[in-house]
Amino acid sequence: LLLLERHGIPVATFITSVFTKKVGAELVPLGFKDYPFIEIPHPFANRTDEWINERAGLVVDQVVGLLTQK
Repeated sequence: LLLLERHGIPVATFITSVFTKKVGAELVPLGFKDYPFIEIPHPFANRTDEWINERAGLVVDQVVGLLTQK
């Protein structure tokens, strides 16, 4: 995903809440300080379709924003 970003191709990255600090810290040495990822509740696995659809509705604006920013 980071390679896509470096080549100007926008991506929307989802990270569950327990990993946001770790991932954020690991991105800094790669030149992606303050990388805009979308935080979703943890755990995500084994959730119902209804739960996932509900959460997707809450972040759809963030996804569109990340994919359409210049």
